Amino acid sequence: MLGVMPTLLLRRRYDAGMAMSETETGVLRYTVLIEPTHEPDHPGWFYAHVPALDLTTHGEGVEGALAAARELITGWVAELRAAGKAISVDQKLS
Repeated sequence: MLGVMPTLLLRRRYDAGMAMSETETGVLRYTVLIEPTHEPDHPGWFYAHVPALDLTTHGEGVEGALAAARELITGWVAELRAAGKAISVDQKLS
């Protein structure tokens, strides 16, 4: 039987500060799961998954992946708000 190499998953929380209204500021918190890309052409790169929003991005190093996730979350939430659509909230991962 061939062994399966486990994938490293780092669970990080990212706080995306977003204005809830003109008079009230709120914070949306999303869990970001980090895992290596395993791409030979991009050593040291990581995927950043945001399960609550069904989004995935990538970046160089863990911090690069988290920065890319932050940018993606901020843009995605802004687009949903502009379109008047519901914004998913993070659920506790088991």
